[in-house]
This record gives sequence, structure tokens and C-alpha cells, in this order.
Amino acid sequence: MRRGVLFAMVALALLTLDFVRFPDLLEDRIVLDFVSANAFVAGDVMTLGKYRLHTLRASSGSIADASYMQKLGPRIDGLAITVFSAADDKPVAIGTLGDSVRSLLPASDAENLVTMIRNSPTFPIGKVQALTLQTPPTTGPLSGIRVILVLRAKQGNDRQAKDALKTGLVELLTQAGNHSISGLLLPALTVAPDEKDSPSFDDFYQYLFDALRITKVPRNVDISFFDGWSKASLENATTALNAHWSAHLEDHTSFFSTLHRFQLRLLLIGLAICFIASSRRIELKARTALILATAFTLSLLGSFKTVETLAAGLGETEQGIALIVMTLVLAIAFPEIVSWSVKDLFSSSRKKVET
Repeated sequence: MRRGVLFAMVALALLTLDFVRFPDLLEDRIVLDFVSANAFVAGDVMTLGKYRLHTLRASSGSIADASYMQKLGPRIDGLAITVFSAADDKPVAIGTLGDSVRSLLPASDAENLVTMIRNSPTFPIGKVQALTLQTPPTTGPLSGIRVILVLRAKQGNDRQAKDALKTGLVELLTQAGNHSISGLLLPALTVAPDEKDSPSFDDFYQYLFDALRITKVPRNVDISFFDGWSKASLENATTALNAHWSAHLEDHTSFFSTLHRFQLRLLLIGLAICFIASSRRIELKARTALILATAFTLSLLGSFKTVETLAAGLGETEQGIALIVMTLVLAIAFPEIVSWSVKDLFSSSRKKVET
């Protein structure tokens, strides 16, 4: 029994280590159901909540405004901009946002940014270039920025331009993780003023939340509205953001669906219970504990898949409860369950036939 408790503590220690490495308990959390255009006009920085481990905030301002950038806080160390790759008779275009960034950077980094873009005028659309600043500004609006991510896009609002934006946003978030960016400042990339000849705000925020759903980094994403937009553009952007924020969360209202690493952590809890229950029947040593842990893990993972298949038509809450019940039953009854054998059924029936 003592060794059962000892090995149970090992399983719980692994659970604790998992929480240390991945401290999030919930993947999704709603702070604000929606934001209003008036809040952007007032200059508020609003926390929307958490979506797939990304903490989302929304605000309105300009990267050239030091007070706005300071308001965002020190966690913002990455900035995304757009550059339109050369195509047909159109040369590479850095755009207004890129020009603003270039003017705010130290001379050496500004030159590196321009060189990186001009040396690859036909860089594939939907891909991202990254510039790590050699001399990150210590003062001014970009004082906290460490990495500039350049999304290469296509001008226009045709299907190719929209597909490039959709794949590019996934690549953008992935590159942010590759460069250890903790907080990414993300303007409405490729969306032109009044949405003329460009993807719409609805396109951008739909693609953004699709990208957030399949990535885990960066942990902080700040959605930035430009304070120079017209009232109509601001309202369109706000409406699109609210619509897709709500749409991507309404399918995950169950508590169990928001738990981070739910099945792994449930398995470790079940393993701890199994060690204690099994120690009443067998003497646990390192070898037997390893065999027991392997057998229980494989059995429980198989049970998880069975529950998911049988409960596919049920809600996420019912599936979560079924997984917990299955884990507890298997952990407590495991010493009995492993002694069951189909061969025993046939051997006992054969004996009855012979007699």
C-alpha cells in the first residue's frame, strides 16, 4: 500500500510538472462578449478573453503614437506589417504601414528592412519574412518591438488575394512562435481604407480566428484598429470582429471543452488512483509499476476513443462527464478487469460440455 501511494505521488508529480510547463487551465475564456465602436474612439484597450490559449485584446491607435504603444504595455514585442509582392506589371509595394515602421526604426534596421524586401520582390504571397532588430529602439513608439513580421500579400480582392491572406495569417502566427514573440501587435493587414479593392474586414477577422484556432502561439495577440479610419470603417471593423469572436466561441461553451490538456491530465489522475488500487493486490516495484502504468495507459486511451465514438452525438459536457466516469471506473476496477480473459469463458464452457 505504501508503495502504491509512492507511485501515485510520482504520477501526481508528473501532473504538477505538466501544469508548471503548461500553466493554463482553460483554453477559452470570455471576458467581453462584444466591443463597441465608442470604446475604440475612447482609446480603451479591451481584453476580449482567451481563445485557444491566445489572450486577445483590441484597441485603436497608431504605431507612430508613443502614448498608444506605451498603453499596450511591455508584453508587445512583435509587429506585423504587409508588403505586396511584385506581380504582373505592379512593382513591390511596402505600403503606408510599412513606411511608418521604416521611419520609426533606427537607420540600420530601417535599411535592413528595405533591403530584405527589395532583394525578394516576388517573394511568395501568403508567406512571411521576419526581421529581428539588431538595435531595438530604447525610446519612441517602437521601443518594445524586437521582431518585425512581414506578410507578403497580393493587391486586390480576388480569390488569390484572399487565399494569400488566409494562409498568410496562419504563417504569421507560426513565425511569431518560431521567433519567441510573446505579444504580437496585429493591424487589419491588407484591408484598404473603406475596404476598396481589398479583402473586407469580415474576410480578415474570419481568417484570423481560423488561424488562431489551429495555432497555440503567440500567447498574446493585440488586434489593432487604426484611429484614422472613417466612422463607417470603424463600425464595419467592429461589427466583423464581434461577429467572428462570438461565432468561434459559441461551439465551445462547455466547461470541459475549454480545459487545457484535459485527457492527459485526467489520465495522470487516473494512473495515481490505479497505483493505489492495484497496490492492494500486488507488490509494486519499479518493473511492475512500469508494466502497470503502460497497461493502464493503453487501456484508458482506448476507452477514451470508445467514449468519443459512442458519445459523438452528445454534447461536450456529456462527453466530458463520460470520460471522467470511465477513468474512475477503470482506475478503481483495473486489478479485477485485467484478470478477465475471453479464454476463461470458453474453457469453462468446454468443461461443462465434457461433464
